[in-house]
Amino acid sequence: MIDIDRTNSFFICTLTLVVSIFWVWIFHRVLSYPENHVGWNFMIMEFPSFILAASSAYHFSRKRNKLYLLIVMASFASCILMAVIFYTNILVPYEEWLARGMPDRPF
Repeated sequence: MIDIDRTNSFFICTLTLVVSIFWVWIFHRVLSYPENHVGWNFMIMEFPSFILAASSAYHFSRKRNKLYLLIVMASFASCILMAVIFYTNILVPYEEWLARGMPDRPF
């Protein structure tokens, strides 16, 4: 028999790891390279962040574990930070960078 709580916890841990690795890569990319464009659309990573926030919120409503609340807040912060990075030209996909007229990084 499959333990649903254990499976859901594994799912949340896996998504948390994926989002964390993504942010390590973003910070490395921003700090190590002067270009502010990448060859792929990193905004696709908002989807796992939303899924992580929704599943953690569901688990928080059932178990009242503060760890799930922390993951929900971190996931929403991740989505907001991704939008800030995208709309302030800190890091944008290549096609969008060309469409915006090849803007420089603000710092």
